[in-house]
Amino acid sequence: MEYKEKKIVLSKEEVGRTIKRLAMEIVEKNFGIRDLAIIGIQTRGVPLAKRILEEIQTTCKEAGSSEIPFGALE
Repeated sequence: MEYKEKKIVLSKEEVGRTIKRLAMEIVEKNFGIRDLAIIGIQTRGVPLAKRILEEIQTTCKEAGSSEIPFGALE
């Protein structure tokens, strides 16, 4: 079996910008955070969902006063 060199698809900064944009798209499409829940699918989707949740909580003013439910599916 031949070893292939790993390629970087997105830099750390690009991943951060992408997660920020995803978080804002979710809030915009939901018309705010009311009735919003974030759910990640095991195993790799859970850390991604947590990062999206953290981004929403950090950047969305209304998120500071209410808790957004979070869950994980197997």
